[in-house]
Amino acid sequence: MGGQFARRKRHRPRRRRRYRGNGLGARRGSFQAFGLHHFYNLFVPRGRGRRLFFNEVCGVMTWWFGLVGGIAGYGMAGVLGVVPGFGFGMVLGARFLGSKGYFRP
Repeated sequence: MGGQFARRKRHRPRRRRRYRGNGLGARRGSFQAFGLHHFYNLFVPRGRGRRLFFNEVCGVMTWWFGLVGGIAGYGMAGVLGVVPGFGFGMVLGARFLGSKGYFRP
């Protein structure tokens, strides 16, 4: 025995498209949230180019986290602490930037 709509064709619900809005403000916690949004609008291309630019900035910041970790490792364990400190700094920096939404693939 069928239900109330037994002969109706069943289908999967459609995926909702994300509203991209026009003129939305900067994302909270992003590089553009500190009042530099208008500066970036003037000098950095919008769209894919801007995303790639800021992903490059994140890559450089990750290397700097690694460098600081290597210096800290050298300060704590001498020459043997440079490599683990560099690796720890890189991993910690990459995870921090990824979790805060700075890096967007």
